[in-house]
Formats: sequence, structure tokens, C-alpha cells
Amino acid sequence: MGTTLTDEQLAEYRLKGYLALRGVFSADEAAGWAAECKRLLQLGLAHEHNIRTTPHYLTKSLWIVDRFDPVIDISPVFKALTEDERVLSPLRDICGGGGVLLFKDRLIYKMVGMRGYPVHQDYSWWQLFPRELVNVLVAIDGADAENGAVELFPGYHDRLLSTPGEMRHMNEDEARQIDFRQGELLETRPGDVVIFDCLTPHRSGPNTSHRLRRQFYLTYSLAGHGDFYEEQLRLLKEGRASRRVPDAVKDLLFFR
Repeated sequence: MGTTLTDEQLAEYRLKGYLALRGVFSADEAAGWAAECKRLLQLGLAHEHNIRTTPHYLTKSLWIVDRFDPVIDISPVFKALTEDERVLSPLRDICGGGGVLLFKDRLIYKMVGMRGYPVHQDYSWWQLFPRELVNVLVAIDGADAENGAVELFPGYHDRLLSTPGEMRHMNEDEARQIDFRQGELLETRPGDVVIFDCLTPHRSGPNTSHRLRRQFYLTYSLAGHGDFYEEQLRLLKEGRASRRVPDAVKDLLFFR
């Protein structure tokens, strides 16, 4: 069964640019995702030169996995989640009843000791595509201030706050447009879902706890615009190959 949004929920999304849906999935389902997260780490894909794997270096030689991006091609469990009506139904409500297609997927581990992310708008990296992109966060673990829950800033989802055409995070001057006093730290429990506009500014702090903060992130586009999944993946690979490593080791990069 899908999750139908009320008029009040739709009004809240349109006003703030995000909406939290509590208890969409059961604790048993979330436990299954946690087991899948462990299985994926045992596949031998966590390599610093694998473009799918984003490493976080604790020292010059010691690193931990930050994310798998993409993940559904190696995980039937998470692929099924992208097609679940409990995700798709509220998205169709938000998009005015039209169909949606998967645009992007990534599994973020946010392991103990992992750094946070500065405030940004996801669309700043996706400007080659139509504006109507909606993010979905599915909570695998609980999230709070200690392990780096996401903080969202309402009311800025009508515009890009950085320079149009420049695919990057906001600089300090651009970030000053945001009233940080209005930020909402969204604590979540396993099975919660948060839907937010691709222009909604957000950030998260470091994981200073002794707990993981795994979350499955999905982005959908309006079906009427066409299917952009393979194109965004191609650009992702090219971008990471050009940004992540010095020329001396680019030949070592692979995607597996």
C-alpha cells in the first residue's frame, strides 16, 4: 500500500521544501537493510580507487567507506526499495499526480568518526537536468545530533543560492543568505522517510557517537522529462575521475 499525503502535509512541503514521514517502514524492514549494508561491505568493492566508493581518510593511509554511489545495481534489496509504493505514492502526490523515475541512488554509511557535510543545495551539481528533482531519505539507523542527523533550512527551495552554471557547493558569502537560526535538525528513527526538494539547503554534522548513521538516499525526476539515470551516472563517473585524484594515479581508477 502507498502512503497518501494529506492536504496539510502537501501544504507543509510546499512551504518548507521538505516533509518528514514517520514509521513508513517497520523496524524489521530496517533491520533487513542494516544486514544488507553489512553484506555490501563484504563484496570487496570498498577500494579507494573504485569510483563507486567514496573514501574518507582518517590519516594519510587509513580510510573508511563513506558511501556506495550508485548501489542498486549490486543490491536487489535496495533496488526493490526504489520501487516501493510507500516511497513512490507520496512523491506522485508532491509532483501533482504525475509519474516519477529514479534519477539517482546512493547509500551513505556515516561511520563513527566520519566528518559532516557543509550546507549545500543538491541541485547545484545537477543543473544540466530539469529543475523538478525530489530527494528521498530513508533512515536505516536512528539519527540525532550526536551521529550527524540532517539539518534542513525551510523556505529557500524556490531558487539557487549559488552562481547559476557553476556546479559546486555554496561559498561562505552565498551561505550567508540562509538564516541558520531557522534550521530544523530532523531526528529520525529506522524506517522514517524524509522527502525534500533538490533546492532545499541542508547540512549534517560529524558522527561523534559510537553508532552508525546509515541512510539510503534516492532522487526522482518527473517521468514527463524522460529517463536521466544513465546520463547522470555517466557524468558522475567523469566528474569523480577528474576531481578526485592527481593525474599520476588516474589510470588506477575503476568502476566495479
